Amino acid sequence: MTLALSACVQDLQDIQSLIEQIACSGEGPVFFSTFIGPHIRHVIEHYAAFLDAASSGAIVTYDKRERNLAISEHPQVAIERIDWVIRELMKLKTPRYSGDAAVAVEFQITANPESGERMGSTFAREIHFLMHHTIHHCAMIRLHCQHRGIPTSDEFGKAPATIGYEKLQSK
Repeated sequence: MTLALSACVQDLQDIQSLIEQIACSGEGPVFFSTFIGPHIRHVIEHYAAFLDAASSGAIVTYDKRERNLAISEHPQVAIERIDWVIRELMKLKTPRYSGDAAVAVEFQITANPESGERMGSTFAREIHFLMHHTIHHCAMIRLHCQHRGIPTSDEFGKAPATIGYEKLQSK
């Protein structure tokens, strides 16, 4: 699980760097709050839902998250919230949160808030879900940035398997 946690932290740090780059690019708050911020808020709130449940032993309910619009509207708030997520993720590197530790997860299946289905999972599986969920949203962020001429790294928004495949193809 340590490798996946490290990947999550790296992805979040990459998002922070991109936020800072956008702030310095002159694109302004409208670009952030309209295109980039909502994806970042969504990712942060998924981590927060998991971390809150992990610390309290509650059921992980990604669908019942905070939805704090300040994260999507203000780059500095997003950066500060990512800092919090990273600090909390680092706390998971203790024996209490072993990768195979059980956790219950509930997902809403329809628009009806009472349509949740609960299932068993593990800390490791949820960390891997969060990692891939983050990559998925980074891929969408990357498209918005490319459209505006804001550079991102070649690996931003790409799954590890895709990066590995591309490296093999370039040989």
